Amino acid sequence: MAMIARTIALLVGIALLAGSALAADLSVAPGGENLARAVQNAKPGDRLVLAPGRHRGAIVVAKPLTMSGADGAIVQGTGTGSVIT
Repeated sequence: MAMIARTIALLVGIALLAGSALAADLSVAPGGENLARAVQNAKPGDRLVLAPGRHRGAIVVAKPLTMSGADGAIVQGTGTGSVIT
């Protein structure tokens, strides 16, 4: 029984590591619909790296992603509703 538990734990650990190893860093240029397009095309676990400048919101993130921005990166909404949901 202990051998089965160790095997399951090992397989879960490998699956978690494999998922994070497949994540990609995706550069996002400011302006237009670039941010919305990047969110739509990203795979779960990817990291969106926003370049300096204004990135248009509102966007809906419906999968696990990480967003980071260089100094001067701004996600700007329309003045109503949420900027990032």
